[in-house]
Amino acid sequence: MTRLHNFSAGPAALPLPVLEELGGVLQEFGEMGAGIMEISHRSKAFTDVSERAEERLRRLLGIPEGYAVVMLQGGASLQFYMSALNLLGPEDGADFIITGVWAEKALKEAKRISRSTALWTPSDGIFNRVPADGSYMVSSDATYVHYTTNNTIFGTQFQSTPDVGAKPLIADMSSDICSRPVDVSKHAVIYAGAQKNLGPSGVTVVILSPWAQQRSRERSKSMGGLPSMLDYGLMADKKSLFNTPNTLGIYTLERVLAWIEDQG
Repeated sequence: MTRLHNFSAGPAALPLPVLEELGGVLQEFGEMGAGIMEISHRSKAFTDVSERAEERLRRLLGIPEGYAVVMLQGGASLQFYMSALNLLGPEDGADFIITGVWAEKALKEAKRISRSTALWTPSDGIFNRVPADGSYMVSSDATYVHYTTNNTIFGTQFQSTPDVGAKPLIADMSSDICSRPVDVSKHAVIYAGAQKNLGPSGVTVVILSPWAQQRSRERSKSMGGLPSMLDYGLMADKKSLFNTPNTLGIYTLERVLAWIEDQG
């Protein structure tokens, strides 16, 4: 078979060494007598995989101490709503930098439960650029600012972290996470579907600052509890193992992160 380059906006190509390694563990993982998809997600063998994946991601991105890393399901599309649900109340609002269809969808979901608005959108409606710092004014009462680092459809990308002053910053990094250095400390939340740079579809990495974790717990308390599967605080407490996770996806993610480290 001749392997092709894949430039589509859907699942991307995985490193060939990772694919070759997957072949063996699908049938037998270590000395478990079963494949990676068949073993318990609460077994030591799998929790070791999950912990290694988190450790590698922390090293690669320089994630500060105190930040939580969770590996969830539902893709970045679920995070459009989940992030707003955990961080915003009905009277709160966030500012959204609208640079493409994914940012538009994120704002649409946030509007379901909050007073969120567009901070910047191109005047001509064509998403062929991103705004320069100083070309927008953050709302004084915004709870946070949300942006999408890379627009896969028009190919525009933020080359630096937007200047939003002291406001917490949330980033959808689905299509360019781990492709370049990023200052995680400037962000309150980073989320990314794994299928572009980190692994297969079905796994979503979410990085939560101490502020985001605390805010989630406060929101849960005020509501008498958030829906369990949408609760950042609960997912952080359970280390991504509240329910059965995508075990093969997390294993593959760990192997891709190991491959990235091997590249230097």
